[in-house]
Amino acid sequence: MTGPRPRHLDPIVLLLSGLALASVLSSLLTLLVPDLLRGPPVMNGSAKGTALVILVVAVPALAMGGVSALRGSVRGLVLAAGAAAYLAYNAVLLVLATPVNRAFLVYEAMLSLGLWAVVVLCVRTWRAMAGVRVVALRGVAAYLAVVVLLNTVAWLARIGPPTLGGTPQDVVAGTGLTTSPVYVQDLAFWLPAFAWLALGVWRGHAPRTALAAAALWYWLFEAVGVAVDQWWGHRADPTSGVASGAAVPLFLVVAAVTIGPLLRVLQELRRTSWTPAAPPPRVARARVPVSMRSHTGRWRVQARWVGGFFVWTAGIHVGIVAADTELYRHFADGALVPGVAQTWRAVFMAQPMTWGLALAAGEATLGLLLLSRSRRVRAVGWSGVIAFQLALMAFGWGFWLWSVPALALVVPAARSDVGTSSRRTEDRAVGHLDRGLLSTPVSTSSHDREPVRDATLVVKSPDSPSLTRRR
Repeated sequence: MTGPRPRHLDPIVLLLSGLALASVLSSLLTLLVPDLLRGPPVMNGSAKGTALVILVVAVPALAMGGVSALRGSVRGLVLAAGAAAYLAYNAVLLVLATPVNRAFLVYEAMLSLGLWAVVVLCVRTWRAMAGVRVVALRGVAAYLAVVVLLNTVAWLARIGPPTLGGTPQDVVAGTGLTTSPVYVQDLAFWLPAFAWLALGVWRGHAPRTALAAAALWYWLFEAVGVAVDQWWGHRADPTSGVASGAAVPLFLVVAAVTIGPLLRVLQELRRTSWTPAAPPPRVARARVPVSMRSHTGRWRVQARWVGGFFVWTAGIHVGIVAADTELYRHFADGALVPGVAQTWRAVFMAQPMTWGLALAAGEATLGLLLLSRSRRVRAVGWSGVIAFQLALMAFGWGFWLWSVPALALVVPAARSDVGTSSRRTEDRAVGHLDRGLLSTPVSTSSHDREPVRDATLVVKSPDSPSLTRRR
């Protein structure tokens, strides 16, 4: 009997992996390399804020969307498409709104991969939704149209008077630029494209409704990104009018409002699936009895959730190191253990950049350990996470408000993940069971077709207890 065909690698995996790698490199170089950015301080601060959002928001969203899309989820496709659009948009800014520097080729790679990823993901989303019937979400369409209209009016109000009044250089005053790539791409492509999507959503056009979800994801990421880069730019140069601290809460409100229409579109797409390229054949096998499963039906924290969270917090530490290491200074002021506060000031704050990056590397390592497919490797990750939470409790009672609930979730999850047999072992054992049943000669006589209720087959695996199945 021939085995299943080898799994083919979908080309989109290579495209999204390359985009994620280029985006991470671009962000780290922008955040951490001294004197890389040579523009005005306000623009340098804004670029670092954008790089931080790329690192801790957009790239994880791209990865989660890509994994979900490869499992056949249209909602994963639109999440990946929205993240790719955000990365492509900001790659344009890194290339054209940043003076040429040593990271230029990395920025260029991010831009190229981002544009192609947007094209491929949009085409696949369109094909997945072709022939699907959806409800005309006119409230969502109205929201899209209102945002497009307000954005267009705002940009024309800022561009029109200077250009028509004979002082076009006022449009880019204080930025160090000769033109604005924000106005260029918004007015030439993004706003007209979103208006076209709004019309499709109004008419109940399925492909454009799905792409509207990608647009809403993009707006959500962009609103958070603008809030962060405005805060960072204003902090770098409070006297500049290019960035304003007052814009931070405004764009956070925009992000919060965008969540509502986004959830409505995702709800409409929840029953839609698509077929990734070259899917592996489905192999029929017996279902695992409930008694063989470990805690099915019980909700529990998954290792991949905790691992993803620790990778994300590692990016936060990179951002703190790039922004201002003085944010670490008062971390241990309320320490409960004698000597911790003094050691923190004498050791950590003596080299805060080095220790901050070491802390980021440690959290990223714990996250990657928990994302491993090996149960033994995850066990090391769980141990590190529990030790980390216990260590935090030494820094003050305030940390107990975080660490105690975290331990209440993490400890049972670790015991369940490491202390029980893995699902892969169960599947392998049941696969042996299926082959044993299928290899049993089948008789066509009426007597032989009577069920044998007392016959029992036992399959043993080196990593799991005996699995017993009656036939």
